[in-house]
Formats: sequence, structure tokens, C-alpha cells
Amino acid sequence: MAQLGYLASTLLMGLLVVLIGGAMVRGRDWRKYAPTRESESAADALVRLARSPGTWIAVFVLLVFGFGGGIFLILTGAADAATVGLALAGAFLVVLAGYVFLGTYASARHRGRPTSMAVAEGVTIIAVLLIVVVAVRLVLA
Repeated sequence: MAQLGYLASTLLMGLLVVLIGGAMVRGRDWRKYAPTRESESAADALVRLARSPGTWIAVFVLLVFGFGGGIFLILTGAADAATVGLALAGAFLVVLAGYVFLGTYASARHRGRPTSMAVAEGVTIIAVLLIVVVAVRLVLA
């Protein structure tokens, strides 16, 4: 009976992800879209891609399926649990560090700091968090 609960929970969460993605896609005003004919550099294309909500939605869906697939592999025993767990922990730490860095960067830019100062603040926050983690591990070891 517990397996039915897990299945229902999985389906409900999948439906929630699809609904949120659909709401994000439909929430954009497509009437203001105007295609450009001029050629753009690779850097401009990356900036345009990074500013696109569709890119962020795709990355979110890939992360959800990646983490879900990793957890599925651990629970079913299809792969070595230690290896998959380590990969999931590493991916989680990369996502967390990116979130902290980008949040600090956006906050610094919003306060009027130049890009170089905003990057320095983001890197400093990540470095301080790393030092705190090392200190806690040394104290608790």
C-alpha cells in the first residue's frame, strides 16, 4: 500500500512541475516578439539565451529529472548507491553555490556596484561558506 502512495506522490509532483512550467511559458507576452535579421556574435547569442525564460525552464526540468533519476537509481539499486549519491551531492552543491553566487551578484548590481565588485562579492561569499564548512568539519571530526 505504501508503494501506491509513492506513485501518487510522484504523479502529483510531476503534474505540479508541468503546471508551473506551463504557467511560466504562457505568462510571457508573445505579442511584443520581433525577430532580428542581423547576425550576432556567439557572446550575444549566449546572453540572449541566458535571458530567455524558456532556457531557465528547460534547465529546471533537466535538474528535476536528473535528481529524480539519481534518486530512482539509488532506491532501485540499479547503480552503486555511493557513486550516485556522491554525484547527486556534488550536483546539489554546484546548484547551491550558483544560487548563492548569482543572488549575491544580482543584489550587488541592484545596489549600483560595478560588475567587478559584484563578482568579487559573490566569490567572497562562496569562499567564506567554504571556510565555514571546513572549520565545522575540523571541529566536529
